[in-house]
Amino acid sequence: MSADALRDVLKSGPMATMYARLRHAKRRLRREPVAGPLLPENTPLGVEELRRLVPLLPDHARLLYSLGLRYLEHDAPDDMPKALACLRSAQTLGFESPERVVLYQALIAAKSGRLEEAQRMILPLAPHELTVEENTLREDIQQGRVEPLALEPTPADQEVTSAKSVLVIGDAAALTAGWFADAHYLLADPGVTGLPLEALPRLGIAFDVALGPAEMREPALLAGVIFSQWRDL
Repeated sequence: MSADALRDVLKSGPMATMYARLRHAKRRLRREPVAGPLLPENTPLGVEELRRLVPLLPDHARLLYSLGLRYLEHDAPDDMPKALACLRSAQTLGFESPERVVLYQALIAAKSGRLEEAQRMILPLAPHELTVEENTLREDIQQGRVEPLALEPTPADQEVTSAKSVLVIGDAAALTAGWFADAHYLLADPGVTGLPLEALPRLGIAFDVALGPAEMREPALLAGVIFSQWRDL
């Protein structure tokens, strides 16, 4: 007999009174409400928990989207590129709410001191597409009420004009997050997006360009990653 079935028998059978007393004592000891149903806590997963889940479900774009939001919540200069890398990676994997990705990319741009760019990004967003909280954020960007952070300048973009899809491997600081703005971008770094090399073939993506340290090219090929050309990072 399962635990749930046993509990139902105790609640409705001759031991119902004893069951009620034990449940009352347990809730008192745990400082829980002694009457009514217990609602589970809906606590968002943290950065470490999300990164551990990504290798198990590498094609689950919502995990990367949520990971990007967790980095954003830190409101730390070093986490802004990581947030952007996660959001762009989620977009590449087909996240179902692209308008939200755009909103939070605009927030990162505003926090990076590029307010005019952020304001242009949110122009296509319609209020009915967003929640009340998200619309407040959109208005804050539009009205210039986002406080910029003191961010270090990132390395210059590497121009790959014909690339429609770009894979970056081993960028622990996510310095490439703003590169290749017109391409589908994916960052494989266990310490940022949680994506390891071994998970990439499961995505079924053939990349135009892969960038990474020279020593990562061979492991990427051995792992089954498909790309047309390699650029040393």
